[in-house]
Amino acid sequence: MAFADPFATAADDTADAAPNNAPATNTGPWEDQPEESRTRVSLTFKASSGYDAPWVVVEGPTLAAVYGQVSGENAEALKAVFNLVAGGASYFQKLYASVEKPGAQRTGGQAGAQQRRQPSGKPEGATQAPNGEQRFCEHGQRQYKSGFSQKNGKKWEAFDCPDGICEREWANNRR
Repeated sequence: MAFADPFATAADDTADAAPNNAPATNTGPWEDQPEESRTRVSLTFKASSGYDAPWVVVEGPTLAAVYGQVSGENAEALKAVFNLVAGGASYFQKLYASVEKPGAQRTGGQAGAQQRRQPSGKPEGATQAPNGEQRFCEHGQRQYKSGFSQKNGKKWEAFDCPDGICEREWANNRR
């Protein structure tokens, strides 16, 4: 079976063929389809920016058609759809939460992104200062702690009294 050379020029193809007097047309595969099926307009209404947020998509063949679906008499129906979607999403999330493993932390959506951007508290297992520094008070060896400020997001490091009696010593302050 022989295939036509896709890189052959029109002159190569017409050299052996009979002359064609039909006018050349510049048509694409969409030309034989009705106007309505060529263009699609879509409006997406999303409850929030998280991946787990519910959304409603309204589609139509033209902008005017989509506008008609979300305005006028349809506006009240759209509000009802939003309420149904929000209620359904809430119900589904409660079902999902009830089957999650106890103690498992969800990190999806905005909450997860926020946790990844701004860690809080000390890393698990960090009980010593990174440089191995130790400090003492009259109650024994102070405990190293670190975290991120909720006010400005800056990292802090400190040494606390093991009994919680003495004042905290900040790691950047020398006694």
